Amino acid sequence: MEQRRRKPTWTVRRTVGCVFAVLLWSAAAAQLRYSIPEEVNEGTVVGNIAKDLGLDKISLEDRKYRIVTSAADPLFYVNTNDGILYVNRKIDREEICERTTTCTINLKTVLENPLEIHYVGVEVRDINDHSPSFPEKEATLEISESVLPGARIPLQPARDPDSGPYSVHQYKLSANEHFRIEVKDSGEDGKIPVLIVQKPLDREILQQHKLVLTAVDGGKPQKSGNINILVNVLDINDNAPVFSKDVYSVTLDENTPIGTTVIQVNATDLDDGPNGEVVYSFSNSVNRKFFKLFEITPFTGEISVKSLIDFEEKDKYEIEIQASDKGLAPLTTQKNVIIKIIDVNDNAPEIEVTSFSSSIPEDSRPGTTVALISVSDLDSGPNGQVICSLNEDVPFILSPTSQEKMYSLVTKLPLDREKLPNYKITVVAKDAGQPSLSSEKTINVIVSDVNDNSPEFSLSPYTFYVTEGNNPGASVFSVTALDHDENDNAQISYLIARDGGEEKKVTTFLNINSENGEIVALKSFDFETLKTFQFQVVATDSGTPPLSNNVTVNVFILDQNDNAPVILYPLSSNGSAEGVEEIPRNVNAGHLVTKVRAYDADIGYNGWLLFSLQEVTDHSLFGLDRYTGQIRTLRSFTETDENPLEVHYVGVEVLDVNDHAPTFSANETYLEISESTLPGARFQLQGARDPDSDMFSIQQYKLSQNDHFRLEVKDGGEDGKIPVLYLHKPLDKEAAGSHRLLLTAVDGGKPARSGTLGIIVNVLDVNDNMPVFSKESYTAVVNENSPIGTTVVKVNATDLDDGLNGEVVYSFGNNVNNKLRNLFEVDASTGEIIVKGLLDFEAKDKYEIVIKASDKGPVPLSTEKSVKISIVDLNDNAPEIEVTSFSSAVPEDSKPGRTVALISVNDNDSGVNGKVICSINENVPFTLTPSLQENMYSIVTKSMLDREHQSKYDVKIFAKDAGEHPLSSEKTITVTVSDVNDNSPEFSANPYTFYVTENNVAGAPLYSVSAHDCDEGSNALISYNIVRSATEHKKLTSFLNINSESGEVVALKSFDFETLKTFQFQVVATDSGTPSLSTSQLVVNVLDINDNIPVFSESLYKTKIPENAPRGTTIITVNATDADEGLNSEIIYSLRSKDQDRILDIFEIEKETGVIRVKGDIDFEEKRAFEIRVEASDRGQPPMSAHCKVLVEVVDLNDNAPEITVTSLHNTVKEDAAVGTAVALVSVLDRDGGKNGEIQIEIKNDCALKGKSKTESKTFFSYQK
Repeated sequence: MEQRRRKPTWTVRRTVGCVFAVLLWSAAAAQLRYSIPEEVNEGTVVGNIAKDLGLDKISLEDRKYRIVTSAADPLFYVNTNDGILYVNRKIDREEICERTTTCTINLKTVLENPLEIHYVGVEVRDINDHSPSFPEKEATLEISESVLPGARIPLQPARDPDSGPYSVHQYKLSANEHFRIEVKDSGEDGKIPVLIVQKPLDREILQQHKLVLTAVDGGKPQKSGNINILVNVLDINDNAPVFSKDVYSVTLDENTPIGTTVIQVNATDLDDGPNGEVVYSFSNSVNRKFFKLFEITPFTGEISVKSLIDFEEKDKYEIEIQASDKGLAPLTTQKNVIIKIIDVNDNAPEIEVTSFSSSIPEDSRPGTTVALISVSDLDSGPNGQVICSLNEDVPFILSPTSQEKMYSLVTKLPLDREKLPNYKITVVAKDAGQPSLSSEKTINVIVSDVNDNSPEFSLSPYTFYVTEGNNPGASVFSVTALDHDENDNAQISYLIARDGGEEKKVTTFLNINSENGEIVALKSFDFETLKTFQFQVVATDSGTPPLSNNVTVNVFILDQNDNAPVILYPLSSNGSAEGVEEIPRNVNAGHLVTKVRAYDADIGYNGWLLFSLQEVTDHSLFGLDRYTGQIRTLRSFTETDENPLEVHYVGVEVLDVNDHAPTFSANETYLEISESTLPGARFQLQGARDPDSDMFSIQQYKLSQNDHFRLEVKDGGEDGKIPVLYLHKPLDKEAAGSHRLLLTAVDGGKPARSGTLGIIVNVLDVNDNMPVFSKESYTAVVNENSPIGTTVVKVNATDLDDGLNGEVVYSFGNNVNNKLRNLFEVDASTGEIIVKGLLDFEAKDKYEIVIKASDKGPVPLSTEKSVKISIVDLNDNAPEIEVTSFSSAVPEDSKPGRTVALISVNDNDSGVNGKVICSINENVPFTLTPSLQENMYSIVTKSMLDREHQSKYDVKIFAKDAGEHPLSSEKTITVTVSDVNDNSPEFSANPYTFYVTENNVAGAPLYSVSAHDCDEGSNALISYNIVRSATEHKKLTSFLNINSESGEVVALKSFDFETLKTFQFQVVATDSGTPSLSTSQLVVNVLDINDNIPVFSESLYKTKIPENAPRGTTIITVNATDADEGLNSEIIYSLRSKDQDRILDIFEIEKETGVIRVKGDIDFEEKRAFEIRVEASDRGQPPMSAHCKVLVEVVDLNDNAPEITVTSLHNTVKEDAAVGTAVALVSVLDRDGGKNGEIQIEIKNDCALKGKSKTESKTFFSYQK
C-alpha cells in the first residue's frame, strides 16, 4: 500500500527525465522510426531494433545493448535477449508532448566494444482520450436589449489536450431564437467561438437567456464539453406601463368612511430599475372636484376616499388614472376607473299628507276618502321602493292610487263617534333596503257627531220615596238622562208624559224642570190619602231629527206621625170618651172591667198605641194594661168599698212612657230564597220585643231601602206586630248572590227608640243562565306552518250560575265539518283552540269555526260563538322568475330602450310577502322596465353597447319580496353583443417612440408597430403602410420600409446620432371592414453611443492670481463640450498632477462646472507659477476624457520686510583710521520680487560712518570724520 501511494511521485520524476532525453536528442536524426498509439499497455512491443539494425542476438548481450537515459522509470526498454523494444509504462501523449502537433520520442541506444550509437525515434500517436473543456463551467454576459441583430460577442474557447483531428473541431449552440454561433479560426489559438445576435432582444419578454455552448472534437465517437452561458439582457426604457385590466370598475357604498380604499389599480412596466418603477397620479383631464373626493397613493395605486360620497348627489364617477415610469424620458399610460356609487339605505322614506279632512261624519260609508298621502325616498332601487301601511287598530286602510307612491286614506268600516271620537292614525312608510329604514306620520282624524243616539235615563224605572206633609213647590226628586251624542245632539229637555185619564190629575201636583229634570210637588202629599203613584218622563235631545226616550217613575209616600189616637170605646153619645161599666162586688183581683179601644190613622210605629191611667179614685183598686187597654181589678172589693151604690171613676189616658228600646232576639238572621221565587212571596220574620206599652211599645218596622224586598207588618193580636218580608222584584243570583237588609223596629216614643236586625238573604241558584262568551266576536290570527299544538286563541265563556250550573265546557258546534276538525281542536276545559294539522295560507287564508259553550246543569244550557281565524301569510315562498321571451344576441349599435327579454315574476305569498321587487345587477348596460301587466318586466338596453368593451353580459335578475325576512331568487341570462364595424384599428401606443442606437446594421429590423382592432372577424384584419407625402416620400423611402402584415419597420441605412438625432413619420393601419383608418405618429430617437471625447474650448488656459488669495477665490473656469448626448455628454472635471507639485493641496475644481478655486496657501516667494492639468471625462460607458493645461502665474505682493544681517563687525576703530576703513559687513535680504524686493539702505543715527553698496545685497561701512 505504501509503495502504491508513492508511485505517482516516482512516475513524475521518471517522466521528467524522459522529457529531458527527448529535448536533449531531438536534434539527432533517427536511424529507426516506430509508431505506437498513446496509452498502450505496459509491455507492448514497439519494434525489433536488433532485426531492424541487423544486429545478431548474441552481440546484444555481449556488447551490453541498452538505452541511454537518466530517467529512473524510462518509457521504453530493450530486451537484450531478442533486441525487441518494449513499452515500459503507459504513455500519455498530452503529458509529454503538450502543445505539439507531432509527438516523437527519440531514444539513444548504445553498443559497446566497439562503441556504436544508434538513434531510434518512436512516434506516439494521439488517441481521442480527452474531452474538450472550458476554463469555467459558466459564463455570464450582459447585453443591452437595444443591441441590434448582427452584434458579435467573442466567447472564451474550449481547450482539448488532444491534437489534430481529436482537438476541438466545432462549436454548437443550444437551440434558441436570438443567438447563433460563429467559429473564427485563430491559428495557433485554435477555433474561437463568437456569439452573434440574430434577433432583437427584448428584456421584457425574456430578461435572461440560458445557452449551452458545446465544444466537439473530431474523434469517432466524438467527445464534447459544455459551458453554460447566462446572457443577462440589460434594460432600456422601451415599455410604457400597462394596466392589469382593460377596464377598472368598482362599486363603492355611499357614506364610506374617509380613508377607505376604493380600488387598487395596478400597472406593470416590463422594464427594469427606475424604467420599470411605476408611480400613479390623476391625469390632467380629471375634474378638480374629484380631487376633493378621492386621492391616489402614488406608489401603490390605491384610490381612497377623501371626502363624503353621496349617491344622491352623483351615482357614478369616471376618473382617468395615469401610470408613469421613472425613466429619463418617462413613459405614461392612462386608464379610466369607473366608480359606481352603491346607494346605501341612508334616507328614510318621507311622508307627505297632500290633502286632509281632519273631521269625518260618523255615518260615513266605508271607502270614504279621508286624506291623500304621498311617499318618497331619495334612495334608489330597493332602498327607494317604499311599502306603506297603517296601524292595524283603526277602521281605515290605505288604497294605492293610479299615481305611483300616492295613496288614499279611506274608511274601512262604519264609524261610531260614541265608541271612539277620534283616531290617531300612524302611517308607516318602510323601504325595502337591508336593513330597512322607516318613518311614520301620525294624523288625527276626528269623527264628527251624528244624532244617532237617543237619550238614556240613568235608571229605569225610577223609584222615589216622598215623606207625606212635604212643602208644596219644593223639589222632591229628579231624573237624569244622558245622550252619547255631543253638542245640540246631546242637549236634553224633559217633560212629563200626559195621557187622557191621568193628565189633569198628575198636572195638579207635579211639575218638571225641562232643563235639569228636577220634579217639583205642587201640593203636600198625605200618606193616608195617597200611598203610591206612577208617571212617565220623556227626555228629548235637540238633534235633527230629535230623538227621545221615556222612563217610568214610581213614587211611594212615606207615613209621618201626624194623626192623634182616637178612642173608639168607651164613647158617649156626645162623642166624648166616657163610659159606665158595672161589675159585681165579689169579683176577684184581675177581673176584666172593660177594655179601652183606640185607633191611630198612621201606620207602623206611628200607629202603635200605649195606654195609661190619667185619673183614678182609688189607685189600688184598678189597673190598666198599657199595651192592650184592658182595665182590671187589682184586688177584691172591701167593705169600705161596698156602698150600696158606689161609683168609681177611672180616667184612662193613652200615653206611653218610652223607657225601653225594641230588641230582637239576635243581631242577624239568615234567609235562603231561590232565585226562581216569584214576586209577592212572603217570609215572616221574627218580631222585636219592647217592654213598654201602648204607644211606647213597638209601633212600626222599617226595612232598609232596596230594590227586591218590601216589608209588611201583620197584627199578631196579643203577639203584637209581626214583620213580614215580601218579594217585590224577582231575585237574580247572578246579579246579587246575597242581599243585606236591615230591619228596624221603632217604638212610638218621642224621641222614638229603635232596635235593628240584620237580615242576610242568600239567593239560591237555579240553572237559569246560559254561558256567555267574554267577547261579542272572536278573531284570531295564526301564522301558517305553525307547529302542531300551537294555541290559536282562547275563548272564554262564563255562566253566572253557581256550582255545576256555572261550570262551562267547550266543544265544536255541531255544524263544524271534519276538515276543520282535522286542522283544529278545542280544549274542553280551557277553551283553547289548538293547531292540529298543517295550516297553509296559500290553501286557505281564513277559517270560521263555531264554538259551543255548555254548562253542566241537569238540563244543560249552551251558547255558540263564531271564531274567525285569519291565517297570517309567512314569507315561505320565494319569488319565481320566468323568462317568457329572450333575444340572446343584440347588435352593439342598438339604441337605448331596445327590448332584450320579457320577464315575469310571481310570489305565492300575499300582502307584503307577495309584493316582489325586481332588479338586475347594476354593472350591466340594461335596465328593468315595468310593463302594463303587473309583475311583468322588460329588460331593455340602458345605454349604448360596445362589444369591444364587453362582448357578453351575464344579466342577473333578482326578485326579492318585501317580507320581514325577505326571500329572494335570481336567474341569470347571458346576452351576447354582436359585432358592428365601429372601431378603427388602434395602435398600442400613439405616438410610438423608438430608440435606435446609431451605427445600426442597415437592412436589419429596427422595431415594429402593432395595431389592434377591437372588432372581430374581417373587421379586425389589419394591414400596415407608411404615409407618403410629396416632400417626404423620397427621403423616407430611402431609409425606411414596413412589412404590411407584421408592421415590422426596417432601416435601409445606418443612422449617425450626430447627423440625425430624431425624425418622425406616420404609419396607417387599415382594417378589412367598412374602410376605417387610424394613423399613428412615430417618433424615432437615435440613441447616442459614447463615440465623442470631450473638447475643451482652449487647449491652454492662462491666468494670474495674487499671492495670499483667500481660499475659495475663483481662479478661472474651464469649459469642455461633448458632441454626444445624455450621460455621454455630461462632463465631470478633475485635476491631475504629480504628487510633488502639491497642485491638489493648493487648487480644487468643481466637477460639474469646471470652476477652479483656491484651496490652499499661495506664496509667491515659494512658487511663482503653477501648471495645472485638467481632465474632462464624460459619463458614458466606457467614459472618454480629454485634458487641458492651465498656467497660473502668481502675482507678488509686498508682504515681506527686508531682513538685515551683520556678517562681520569690528567693534573698535582707531581714531585715526582713514576714511573708507571697513568697520562692518552687513547683508540685507527682501524675499519679494521686482520693485517690492529692491532695497535702499541708510544710516539714520549721526556717526562718522557711511554705507557703500558692495554688492546688490551687501553694504560696506567705512569711517568718515
